[in-house]
Amino acid sequence: MNVSTAYRYTQIDNNISAAALAMQNAQEEVSTGKLFNNISQNPVAAVTSLSLQSLQNQITQYNANLAGLKSNLGAGSSALSSMSTLLDQANSIAVAASNGSQSTSAMTAYATQISSIEQSLVGLANTQGPDGQYVFGGQKNNAAPFTASGNTLTFNGDTNNVNVEVGPGTTIPSNVDISGTMTTLFSHLEALKSDIQSGSTANISKTDLANIQSDINSVSQTNGAVGVTLDRVSQLTSENTTRLNDLTTTISNTDDANVAQAASQLQLAQNTYQAALSASSIGLNLGLVNFMPTTSG
Repeated sequence: MNVSTAYRYTQIDNNISAAALAMQNAQEEVSTGKLFNNISQNPVAAVTSLSLQSLQNQITQYNANLAGLKSNLGAGSSALSSMSTLLDQANSIAVAASNGSQSTSAMTAYATQISSIEQSLVGLANTQGPDGQYVFGGQKNNAAPFTASGNTLTFNGDTNNVNVEVGPGTTIPSNVDISGTMTTLFSHLEALKSDIQSGSTANISKTDLANIQSDINSVSQTNGAVGVTLDRVSQLTSENTTRLNDLTTTISNTDDANVAQAASQLQLAQNTYQAALSASSIGLNLGLVNFMPTTSG
């Protein structure tokens, strides 16, 4: 084979290989619905897509964290609302017990009701979130944070925040600290119960009612703060959802092929490949089998 023939053979072989590769890529585009299936096909678009997908995964994780926060804080808010209801009941009992005309049996019944309210409050203070951790226990949230023994309430948790990442460098506590509020209101209820048992209506009127009202306000303020946090959680979730929808659209525009255009390109690639084979047969007067390219993938 002389130089001219060798050169022509190489050129024809290159043309056939290029046409075969273009046809293969077009076939992949049609079958997968993607503009590219490996980085080498479109490095710029591939890097852009990977970056967008990484951001999408990150925001998805933030939303998962926010969902956990919503559930945990929601459990805490529900418990605080129930506490307010119980304290309202204690306030009504204190009002009734303060009028000085109640019988001994009635006062005994009032004291028993206060004890029941105390037990219910401790149960609420030991509320667990959906993951089983105690909402009001701080970082020591694997065991009940409050235990009552006699007329004493003990806090076994801590006041450290359990922070959850909800954005780059942004965290929100998933726990609520009621240690001071709870121990104070328990001592107030114990004082009320003692005054009811002893018939000290003056103490009930002057001190106990004011203390219970203060406890109602404290619990209400704490629950209000939780509500503000829940609103922020909802807002961040909504913002993230919008960003995720935008990212999905952008990624689709970067990755996804136009079906009609891809089919047209495939037909063109097939025609080009057949034309290259025909040209090789005519140009060198050889059988097509001698020029069938070897391709992989």
